[in-house]
Amino acid sequence: MKEDPRVEGIRAAYDAARFDERTDDERGFAGRFEEFKPLFKENVPLNLRIAVIGRRRARFALAIAAIVAMSFFPLVILLNAGDEDAAEKVFNGMVIFAVIVVGVAFTRRPVEEDPTRKLVIGAVLERFGCRVEPLDVPKMRMNHASPITPGIARLEPSPHVVVGSFEGRLPFTAFRVTAWRKEGKSRVVSFRGWHLVIDLPFAFSGTTVVNARSARYKLSPGKPLRTVSLEDPEFARHLAAQSDDQVEARVILAPDVIRHVASSAARLDRGEGGLMLGFSGSQAHVWLPSDESALSDWRPLHPPKLIEDLHEAFAELAEMRAFLRDIDVIAESEGFRAQAARNAR
Repeated sequence: MKEDPRVEGIRAAYDAARFDERTDDERGFAGRFEEFKPLFKENVPLNLRIAVIGRRRARFALAIAAIVAMSFFPLVILLNAGDEDAAEKVFNGMVIFAVIVVGVAFTRRPVEEDPTRKLVIGAVLERFGCRVEPLDVPKMRMNHASPITPGIARLEPSPHVVVGSFEGRLPFTAFRVTAWRKEGKSRVVSFRGWHLVIDLPFAFSGTTVVNARSARYKLSPGKPLRTVSLEDPEFARHLAAQSDDQVEARVILAPDVIRHVASSAARLDRGEGGLMLGFSGSQAHVWLPSDESALSDWRPLHPPKLIEDLHEAFAELAEMRAFLRDIDVIAESEGFRAQAARNAR
């Protein structure tokens, strides 16, 4: 079989590409990137085939959309004839057909995965003491255990999650998620980014939530929460806090934590979902907005873009670590140790 003429051009682009180390976290990664180059070049034909499959699936999705659109004509005819039961059956069948066909068509097969991705992302995660694990049912439940969530009609987690611990003390699980909310008859993105679930060695006595003022959020049912007033104008400009335990909330929102959270909320505002934090039971939850990077996207046919995605992946993980440090500050503070001791009685 004749080789795709683009193969040599992409391989030459990898020969010319260099990973420029921009931060302390990236120090030494340029050498690792050079080690991966032979694998990148070897898998160029595979990734070209995967790209072709992706384009075919996109065309297939358009065809399904066209079929579903055409099925609205008999639906309208039945409704005009007053046969609502038949119209409902047509509508339900149409939805089930579209969901099944699209679900089957868009399920990635193992042969469609670039094996280099796992190695490269694993090398990036190692720098932060993390690893990737498959999503399972217990982990999926964590997404619904948060006392604050995006305003959602549907939550779509990535099939893999990042797990690790901060300084060997605070185990955490990070989900890459996209949340959708209903707006009229349409769905719009209400959040795109990471949901960090941090396990703590103690339990909160109450529930405290913090949200960017731009965030579309939903609170879990339970005790009514009251506004927490904090004398910090920067915090008040970008964030709001609510709790059913005002004393505990003020211990959680220590001055150094407030400063970092306020500056992050301004920087991370994506317009489609802002920063959110929740503290309840023995867990802390952080909903961290972020754009796609190599952790969620993979562009092996464009070496310069792939390198930029890797830089963004380092930045994403550094942002996660900064919030884990905030939670660690709370956990290690004398005020919270005393509060946790009282909760344990």
